[in-house]
Amino acid sequence: TVVAAEGYPERPRSDDPISLPAAPPGVLVFHAGTKRGEGSTIRTSGGRVLAVTGVADDFDTACRLSREHSAMIQF
Repeated sequence: TVVAAEGYPERPRSDDPISLPAAPPGVLVFHAGTKRGEGSTIRTSGGRVLAVTGVADDFDTACRLSREHSAMIQF
């Protein structure tokens, strides 16, 4: 599941803080359009910001894991 910045694809907004909860077992989060902000904050810096991947024994479960975790990420 790709999590995109506000305004993507025409005018993706940058520099929004990202609230990124810890990934549960079976979920991997890959950074693409992110940058470090002050302290330990992570901020948006591109259109397609994160790719959330679910890993499971079947496709439907993997999709569910990915979408559930993606829904918890906030910019």
